Amino acid sequence: MRLLIGLLLLVGAANAAPVSLESAQLSAARLRLPAAQLPQDQQALIERLDSADAAVVSRTLRELAPWALFDYRIEGAIADYAEDGNKPDALRALAWKCLYDATANPDARARLLAQLQDADADLELRQAAAWGLWEDSGRSAQTRLALMTTALDLGEPETLRLEAAKSLYLGMQSWDARDAALELAQDSGAPEGLRAAAILLLHAVRQDWKVQPALQELSQSAAPALRQAAQTALTPGTGPELARFFHLGGLPN
Repeated sequence: MRLLIGLLLLVGAANAAPVSLESAQLSAARLRLPAAQLPQDQQALIERLDSADAAVVSRTLRELAPWALFDYRIEGAIADYAEDGNKPDALRALAWKCLYDATANPDARARLLAQLQDADADLELRQAAAWGLWEDSGRSAQTRLALMTTALDLGEPETLRLEAAKSLYLGMQSWDARDAALELAQDSGAPEGLRAAAILLLHAVRQDWKVQPALQELSQSAAPALRQAAQTALTPGTGPELARFFHLGGLPN
């Protein structure tokens, strides 16, 4: 297992695509919207994050989240709240999740990855950071590598490994993510919940020549949870249950 993680680190570094001028310009363009399209009271919204009322802060974070990608002040305010050790952990966790769309920006991605990889941080916050990276797994090799490494690491808590695995769905078109999920799905020594999540991940690449026979075999498993997961993974279409499981609908209610 450790060998595989080491290989993933080497391959990820070797295959990291250089940032082209075109992609850099596109990223810069996405950072800003015309001022009229931003909330007119955005500073007032940001200031509401100082409220002592948890319900007000929760509502404010959700209102700010759609704009985090387009305005560095909003992105920074959410990330600063998430990193503030004097704030309640539940609200800090929500703040990390509210950055999921902003991960197209390098700063938001870096802060989420740092929280995910901080072994001394509160588990709830690390799990929230893993959650917040779900959208970025489809565009960033660095993010996929971090999520795969966490999901495969036997030394990490199972709940964190599970959250990291669930955030890989959009990155499954990458062969390294596919192979990591396939290994975990077939690992008879892995916790059943993790194996089931890895099997469901394979839904995204269910017609792959390596994946399809593995799913067919797992669909005959003696363990009901694994059998059901494999049958779901073999079924075309992403229904509401899979969408919720892999956070594809964005923030939960």
